[in-house]
Amino acid sequence: MSNVEELFARIVAESVDKREQGTRFERLVQWFLSNDPSWLERVSRVWLWDDAPEELRKGHADTGIDLVALDEDGSYWAIQAKCYTGKKLSERDVSTFFMNALADRHYGHYMIADTAPSVTKTFENYMNDHPDRDIVRLDLGTMRHANLDWDAFEAGSRPGA
Repeated sequence: MSNVEELFARIVAESVDKREQGTRFERLVQWFLSNDPSWLERVSRVWLWDDAPEELRKGHADTGIDLVALDEDGSYWAIQAKCYTGKKLSERDVSTFFMNALADRHYGHYMIADTAPSVTKTFENYMNDHPDRDIVRLDLGTMRHANLDWDAFEAGSRPGA
């Protein structure tokens, strides 16, 4: 049975470049949010950016927002996926994401889904210093403890299907 760390290692090893690596990780995040019981209570739909509703994309290419999720409250999640190996995630790595997502009234929630071992102190302070904004970090540790059937991700199905 696969676990999320094995999948991440395969994504890194098998991807021909950083772009493919990022795209594959975005799909993993989409699958996770669509299947994890705690997120199923919170979001009803998750799209990759290119498949998101046109009202959100407005004809724009990826501007730092990699995925979009519809929250149960009717607003949207702006999600950035960062597939990093070995380096801390910094505020510079997500500045374009926050600049675009925070400027768009459709988004009421913000998520950084990443594989970094940690975040810089400045970025951690930013997330903590804005309790008025729903900013969530989804890291590998959180995904590891979700108790999902990761083989279902590889098979392209829902857990238990």
